[in-house]
Amino acid sequence: MGTVSIWTHESVPEFWLECDGRAVDTVKYPEFRKLMSFLPDYRDRFLQGKGSVSNVNDRIEAGLPNITGTFGEVLHIELNSGAFFHNYVFGGGRTYAHNGFWETGSMVFDASLSNPIYGKSTTVQPPAVVVKYIIKAK
Repeated sequence: MGTVSIWTHESVPEFWLECDGRAVDTVKYPEFRKLMSFLPDYRDRFLQGKGSVSNVNDRIEAGLPNITGTFGEVLHIELNSGAFFHNYVFGGGRTYAHNGFWETGSMVFDASLSNPIYGKSTTVQPPAVVVKYIIKAK
């Protein structure tokens, strides 16, 4: 009782409950209710082993390290780094994106230039397979 397992089917087996944060039914599972009042909620979460800077059941929100870049202009020579680049427009309407001399242009920030992981998702998304976490109730 209380063992959490990974489940790869939609229907949950008998005496197991989905870890979805709901209250434990006192009538159906009186002994399990003594162990916990509410099921853990592991939906849309990746489980992480306890380390020295975290506590069991801590909820850690998504995040990425900051991306920085520098740019400057010296006699129309652009000095760029990181995810910054110039979008140059030379005579005749041709557009170039590179470091060097320019006629007109704009500074552009594109994080995917620093790492191709950026732009692959609308959220912070590691490679994943969706499963259900279930807990033994009897």
